[in-house]
Amino acid sequence: ERNPRKNTFMVSSVCENAGKSTVAMHIALSLAKEGKKVILIDADMRKPAAYKMLDIPKKKITDMALLLQGKIGLDEAMYKGEDIPIYIVMSSCGHTRTNEYMKSAAMLDLINKCKELADYVIIDTPPMALVSDAEALLDRVNYAILVIRQDFSYEKDINNCITIIEDSPCEF
Repeated sequence: ERNPRKNTFMVSSVCENAGKSTVAMHIALSLAKEGKKVILIDADMRKPAAYKMLDIPKKKITDMALLLQGKIGLDEAMYKGEDIPIYIVMSSCGHTRTNEYMKSAAMLDLINKCKELADYVIIDTPPMALVSDAEALLDRVNYAILVIRQDFSYEKDINNCITIIEDSPCEF
C-alpha cells in the first residue's frame, strides 16, 4: 500500500551514462540546501554511484542489501556525513538479482519509512532499458523523472520507457 505523502521521486534513464545519478544527486542536494530533510536511496544496486560522487569511503558504508535482507535496521543502513547535507541509503558494491530486492516488501517498507522521516525521498534507479528494477519501483513512488542524454538513446527505447511510466500509477 502506498504512503499518502507525495514526496517520493524516482530518477531513471533509458541507458547507462545518461547522467541520472548526477541529476538525482543534484536534486537531493538542492532540496537540502533549501533546508529540507532529504533521503537519497541509491537503488542502482548493480552499479552504485552515490558513494563515489560524494567521496565516501567504502568502509563507512553499510550495504543496503543487509537492510533489505532484514539483517539490520534503517538507522544502521542510513549514512549521514559531517559535511554532506543529505541522508543516504546505498550499496558499496555491485549486486546481482536486484529485481528481487526492488519488488520486495522490505523495499516498500524502506520507502515508506523514508517518506515518514524526510521531506523528500529521491530514488536513483538503474537504467530502464537494461533491467526491470526501475519498473518494479514505479508503483511505490509518487513521481518519475526520466533523464535522456541527447543523441545517445534510440527513439524506440525512449518511447518504450515513457509508455512504461505513463502506464504506472505515478506522475511523470
